[in-house]
Amino acid sequence: MIVHLRLDACPTDQIALGLAFLDPAVMEEGEIRPGDVVEITTAFGKSVLARVAPPLERDRGEGNIRVDNYLTQSTKALLGDVVEVEKVSASPIEKIALAPLSDVTFLTDLDSYLQKRFGGLGMPVTNRTILFAHPPGASTGIKFKVLSLTPREGFMT
Repeated sequence: MIVHLRLDACPTDQIALGLAFLDPAVMEEGEIRPGDVVEITTAFGKSVLARVAPPLERDRGEGNIRVDNYLTQSTKALLGDVVEVEKVSASPIEKIALAPLSDVTFLTDLDSYLQKRFGGLGMPVTNRTILFAHPPGASTGIKFKVLSLTPREGFMT
């Protein structure tokens, strides 16, 4: 079942976790549960996957989906845009290639850190998903863009 929801900002303490907070009424109607994976598609055809978070009761009947700025950047969407949301099944990612969007040459053991950071979350990803991490030794957080995946989409383990 595809539903149309309006993009809104997620709670600030939930940023960079790949979560989507759906209107509780929509979740009940569509039999969507926390932990499920949804595909979010913009009017321009760009899509990302997100893991459904426990709903915020204050959103009941509002027709919103709350996501973080990294998911909106991944789809080039703006807050307030209407998107299509559909529950999908996702499988574990076997291989992923990430490109840092800033210099990481000074960091050591980055692969291990990223695997622990994202794999432990079971974060769903597609090509072009933008991820955020703050590796040890970095003075600031770093964005990473997913370049390729096997299979084409799924969740990190």
